[in-house]
Amino acid sequence: RIEELEQEKRALERTREQLNTAIAEARKTEAALRLSEDSLARAQKIARLGNWDWHIPTDELFWSDECYPMLGLSRDAGALTYERFLACVHPEDREGLMRAVDLALQGERPYCMEYRILRPSGEERLIHTEADVARADDGTPLRLIGTALDVTEQRRAEQALRLSEERLRLIAEHASDVIFRMRLGPEEGYEYISPAVLEHTGHPPEAWYEDPQLFLTLIHPEDKGRYHEFVEQMAAAGGRLTLRIIDKNGRTRWISTHITIQRDEHGNPVAGIGISRDVTAEKLADEEREQLLRQLSAERSWLNAVIERSPVGILLLDPSGAQIAWNHRAQELAGIGAPPGQAGAWGLYSLDGQPLPDGEQPSTSALRGEVTGSRELALQRADGGTLAVLVSAGPIVDGSGKPLGAVVVFDDITRLKELERLKEEWTSVVAHDLKQPVTTIIGYAAQIERKPQVAAAVKTRAGHILASAKRLGRMVSDLTDISQIESRRLTIESAPVDLPALLQAVVERMAGETEGHAVEVEIRGEIPVVCADAGRVEQVLSNLLSNAVKYGDPETPIRASLERRGDDVQVSIRNSGRGIPAEDLPLLFERFFRGRAREERAVGLGLGLYIAKGLVEAHHGRIWVESPNGGFTTFYFTLPVGAAPRRDAA
Repeated sequence: RIEELEQEKRALERTREQLNTAIAEARKTEAALRLSEDSLARAQKIARLGNWDWHIPTDELFWSDECYPMLGLSRDAGALTYERFLACVHPEDREGLMRAVDLALQGERPYCMEYRILRPSGEERLIHTEADVARADDGTPLRLIGTALDVTEQRRAEQALRLSEERLRLIAEHASDVIFRMRLGPEEGYEYISPAVLEHTGHPPEAWYEDPQLFLTLIHPEDKGRYHEFVEQMAAAGGRLTLRIIDKNGRTRWISTHITIQRDEHGNPVAGIGISRDVTAEKLADEEREQLLRQLSAERSWLNAVIERSPVGILLLDPSGAQIAWNHRAQELAGIGAPPGQAGAWGLYSLDGQPLPDGEQPSTSALRGEVTGSRELALQRADGGTLAVLVSAGPIVDGSGKPLGAVVVFDDITRLKELERLKEEWTSVVAHDLKQPVTTIIGYAAQIERKPQVAAAVKTRAGHILASAKRLGRMVSDLTDISQIESRRLTIESAPVDLPALLQAVVERMAGETEGHAVEVEIRGEIPVVCADAGRVEQVLSNLLSNAVKYGDPETPIRASLERRGDDVQVSIRNSGRGIPAEDLPLLFERFFRGRAREERAVGLGLGLYIAKGLVEAHHGRIWVESPNGGFTTFYFTLPVGAAPRRDAA
């Protein structure tokens, strides 16, 4: 009996040890379960994932902690029944949700759907849910166990991504540039290429999908080497390449392509995304610009050579008047050899040695936009010498008229001025030496013509001699006037002149010369007295009236008119005739120019209008002519109302 009790005792002790062990294991399991549930809850909270369990026979519904905030509810607000859950579902989605549950319980379709819920705050969220049905052996549904995930942000991001991709697709489809994505590696090929490739190459996108090497066949032969070099380097970092292709129609095009490399998680290149642009127009423009630059450089070199080797002095100024360049001849004439900015004292003066006012300097006038043509001045050289120079100057402007500076051109006319002086001296001497013999001839011829006892034939010859001598006398007077005008020694004896009376007197004195031509005098308005040399003005009037008689139509009167025009009195002599050819008008007041007189064998040297111009300008007036073909020819000249001209005004 004691033995049995000992055995039972040992058995009880073993049972107790087993129970203690089991209790310890249960406690460990319980702790692990609590830890697992806590971890699950934390994981669900982080993932915004909840789980639920519907016990169908008892209609009990279990919700994990994360499900409550997902629905905008508090766990302390009471049990979340199925009816309360349905109240959270968007009214438009409730029927679909219940239908999905029914189909899942019937085994017709897995339970997987998305539905909207409305939180008490009015916020709308999107929930994704999936569940499995636990069934009895006979197939009766016992439980519906599932998860719920708030996918609102995810779906919004997906929608934004879809919209972005759609916008990118639309941009790519309608872009003028070619946009492409090319798969790299053994199975190289185009995954996408935009429709613009047809316009660029003549080949549609389908051709590029079918033949990944199509681009290589289009590359211009001279550019294939650069293409292969680019491909070898492209995998490292992508890059840009501009080359020529020959499109389907045989036209050469310049294509610029920029490629970015996409890599996998290991850094291996998997695709190239690129944009290709037709830059043919830009390239042609660049080539044209380069050609223009070369042409401009050549023209500039040519111009520099012309300026530097020009036989006249050339000086260039910037808009401020600073000297920026001058050629060797300019430095030589100025008596210096230093570059601009280091020149000695030199400058331009009037021929009488007087300094020119700043406003009258040719360079100053040119910078104002005025042109100075062939002005005779004195050049004071840096070495103290003086030269007579002929100066021209004008503004330099760009294509839009913006001033860039000025150019001054001058040349040494010292030798010419000396020859001119000698010529004037000779002319003066000849005129003086001829004047006395001519006067003697006129006197003797007039005496012979007047003597009654002289035979008629002799008188006739004496008359011819007298006429020729008078004509020779006029020529001598003309030569004298020219000499005085050109040497600026013409003397003007100014006094108050009544122009209407003077004009009438000249017309009357020339009555014999104008016989056969009616001369009408017209005085328009009140004519003021002018200060002028009456003899010189009469000389001008006589010349113009003589020309009107010589070339005018006898059947049409010659009209001599006077009228005041502002600060001037304007004189006009008009006659009707053939008119003066347009090409002769600019030359009409040049010395020895005869024009139509040569054709009509009219007598004279062609000096009358030249002298008339000199006499009018000596009075500070101007003279001009208007002669429409087949109409009237009118000579005009003006005399200023006011101060008398200088005695040496010419």
